[in-house]
Amino acid sequence: MKISTCLLSSGLIFASIYTMIVGKYNQKTIKFIGTLDSIEQLEMYTRIQAERTVIYLQGQILGMLFAIFYLYYFRYSTNYSYCYFSLITFIITIIYYLLKQKKHKMNDYLKTKEQKEMWEESKQSMKTTYIFGFILGLIGYIILGKIVNYFLNKESTKFININQ
Repeated sequence: MKISTCLLSSGLIFASIYTMIVGKYNQKTIKFIGTLDSIEQLEMYTRIQAERTVIYLQGQILGMLFAIFYLYYFRYSTNYSYCYFSLITFIITIIYYLLKQKKHKMNDYLKTKEQKEMWEESKQSMKTTYIFGFILGLIGYIILGKIVNYFLNKESTKFININQ
């Protein structure tokens, strides 16, 4: 359970980082922004983006508080408590983000069918980016674990041979 907790944790952390970095250069989002034909639409897009960032950060804070409470209450003091902490934080963040009522929805401010289609493609592309980042995080964690394990075993073998 502890290894899978760290594995899931690293996947969620990397997915968030990957989405933040790669999302800026998402071609479908850039094309969508290009379809916005008024200052009002562009301002609303920026406002919605800021609102979603605040919701995400609120979820992070709520998740951290819940994780601290959970770990303290259940007295988790293992080598893997940081994995539990990050996993709980990200799960609460995702649940909060999905359930939180959003004041504005971009679809309400789009005028043409092309804009609406481009917006849906942009949203789908960002979801795919997050999932891809999650998978990369899982793979990266496994590879890093194998490398560290290899070198730790190699070093312990050297240590044993030297003392014989």
